[in-house]
Amino acid sequence: MAENKSTDEKIQEEKQQKEEVASEESPKQAVEQTPKNEVAEFEDEDGDDLEPLIMELVESRDAIQSMLVMFRKLKQAGIVDFIDRISGDYLPSDVEFIGKFFSSREFTTGVLKSANTILGVMYALSRETTSDALKALLFDSEGLVDSMVTGAKNPEKLSMMRLLAMTKDPEIASGLTAVLNLLKELGKSLQKVQND
Repeated sequence: MAENKSTDEKIQEEKQQKEEVASEESPKQAVEQTPKNEVAEFEDEDGDDLEPLIMELVESRDAIQSMLVMFRKLKQAGIVDFIDRISGDYLPSDVEFIGKFFSSREFTTGVLKSANTILGVMYALSRETTSDALKALLFDSEGLVDSMVTGAKNPEKLSMMRLLAMTKDPEIASGLTAVLNLLKELGKSLQKVQND
């Protein structure tokens, strides 16, 4: 009986050893039975296949070194610390608000309207007569401002006869004509604007 128990125990130990050997071999057999492309994916998931990543890093060594030099300069200038302090001051609710603001319809509409306005100004400035007129006004802005301030501080008494006499001055006549033409074109343009 004692011999039977020891034989039974031996059989059980052998079964356990065989199961352990089988369980150790099963992952190897599974890898050997899978196609090569699936093996590569299996190795990538485990992080065992680092060779392509290392090769890419070696090939990009100059770019990485340039970026590190740039970051070192930014850190020395205090910009990295400044950005870190700013990002530390924002709470998650602040970030959520900023995200909602930039993705809102009002923000998008405002950006589009601003872009249209900028395009309109660029078109106006691209015309030679517009840019020449603006240059003439801007380069003589000191004289324009001085004459307006002097006229406002020392107003003259004007009568209808005095106004009529002033229109005979060629500079005043050309200025009045320019202003009247401007008012006419301004009226035409504003009539085209649609009300909200």
